Amino acid sequence: MLWLFVFAALSDAEAIPLRLEMLQPKPGIPDVTKGADMKRLMIVDNSDIVRKVGRRILTEIGFLVSEARDAGEALDRCRAELPDVAIVDSFADGALELIAEMRRLAGDRQIRIFYCLVENDLKKMMVAKRAGATDFMLKPFDRRSLTAAVGTIDTAA
Repeated sequence: MLWLFVFAALSDAEAIPLRLEMLQPKPGIPDVTKGADMKRLMIVDNSDIVRKVGRRILTEIGFLVSEARDAGEALDRCRAELPDVAIVDSFADGALELIAEMRRLAGDRQIRIFYCLVENDLKKMMVAKRAGATDFMLKPFDRRSLTAAVGTIDTAA
């Protein structure tokens, strides 16, 4: 939310406010005034559609969302600014190495890493857990399941 003050100049030395307006961000346009106060979330998936749908849902519930097509692109973004939350697709090339490197970059900082699977595969889940994944999510996800998975995370940084 952005406050806009409109002033009427009476002279060079003084101005009085004429009105105060509260401007709401337009739908689909992120509110850049909130960016510093929002939790950062990265979606790593080779599907443009999955990233686009995820971004839309997660932005609406208060996250500042970034996207990466693969582990290499995600790692570059993480080195520039590590997200607070990551959703990593199990089919992304280098997904497990990415998770391990994110853990290393985080040091003592707590980040949540969701590992996306297409089925409950205990062996894959254990390997991802050893790499550093903290949570698991089944794909395909929809608004309800995605919101349920990350909805308990406080979006304020």
